[in-house]
Amino acid sequence: MTNAAEEKKANLIFDKWKAELKELDRSRANVESNFDALFLKLKESKISFDVAHQILSKAIIAHHPNQSVIDNVYRRVKISGKPKQEFADEWKENIAAGAKRIFYSLYDIDGVEKDEPEEEKKEYGSMSASEYRKQRKHFDSIPELDWTKIKLEPMSIEDLIEMENMSTGLGDKDE
Repeated sequence: MTNAAEEKKANLIFDKWKAELKELDRSRANVESNFDALFLKLKESKISFDVAHQILSKAIIAHHPNQSVIDNVYRRVKISGKPKQEFADEWKENIAAGAKRIFYSLYDIDGVEKDEPEEEKKEYGSMSASEYRKQRKHFDSIPELDWTKIKLEPMSIEDLIEMENMSTGLGDKDE
């Protein structure tokens, strides 16, 4: 792939990710998984280190919260003694750090691909960091159950008798 074609492909992948980012959870807990989706796609598409590194800074800026979000969170959290600008700068630094952690975990600094992937160190029990990220991404995709919307009612006497009969193997007499 020529460098111009590779850059165009990388920019298209970035544009798609940026459009999807508007629908993703951009909270602190999900920053790394958001970048993981982008850089994994770039890596799978065989985008070189140099081209992907150009995307890194654009991705960090795209993930930054806008000023109204910063204002609302600052008012809601009410961090004592910390000016709003310092709060915003720290937030943006955390986003940049998460993006860089994911980028450098997928791309070697020298940009040279390894022929055989090395066995990753098991950091999370029996899982490597990449296995953990994949599992976490899958887990985060499962919707949470809202227990406040579930209506719980006490069981009737008939239901209790039927459960007792089923547990003893007798079943219902009507069956």
